[in-house]
Amino acid sequence: MSSRTIICAAAFLLAALSYQSSAGTIEGSFTGTASGGRDNARNGTYTPYSGEPVTGGFSLNTDLPPPDTGCCDPPTLEDGKLFYRAFVFDFSIHAFDHDISNAELDDFPNSVTWADDGLSQSLTVTGGGPYWYWVLGLVDPDGGLFSNFDPATFDATQVDIGKSFFNFSDDIRSYGATVAFDTLTIDGHSLQVPEPATLGLLGLGLLLLPLAKRRTREKLTS
Repeated sequence: MSSRTIICAAAFLLAALSYQSSAGTIEGSFTGTASGGRDNARNGTYTPYSGEPVTGGFSLNTDLPPPDTGCCDPPTLEDGKLFYRAFVFDFSIHAFDHDISNAELDDFPNSVTWADDGLSQSLTVTGGGPYWYWVLGLVDPDGGLFSNFDPATFDATQVDIGKSFFNFSDDIRSYGATVAFDTLTIDGHSLQVPEPATLGLLGLGLLLLPLAKRRTREKLTS
């Protein structure tokens, strides 16, 4: 048995044990800007609505139902991805003057994937029902989002708002959008995309940093 196989088996065992012992939910709310199109007449003529505001919220239950209930697939770990299907995700959004939610949760389990490639980490939930499909992706490019694929270790402060997203569409694609988050609150921790002015001040500060160091050095030597 190779060392990689042993490591993967140990990681899977830790993940499975943590699912049995840990409990909780990951809850969030967001505002964002949509890019996509809509076909109000449902005749194949799409009107772009890029820039329209979107607000919403979501909840992910990190407790897996027992596999023997027949509702879900047991988690599988392979190539740095822990994958399972279960009725664990709920969402509601307000977009283009419509309120949308996944009221049909009982018919379509969600696909939940915790991915770790050794550098970046991500949590992705994909689901749908008779009317709506959605994908939520929370990303940490620095690899601090969780440890040992354990949802109980999820750290909302490590989410990169600029790389995370929410996609949704209806079953006949009369609506469809990718939402770039403007604000994102997860488990009470608020994330905001830096404003251009803030980025400009940060850039100016970085440019002036060498000058400040030089002046400090001159004072010390004078």
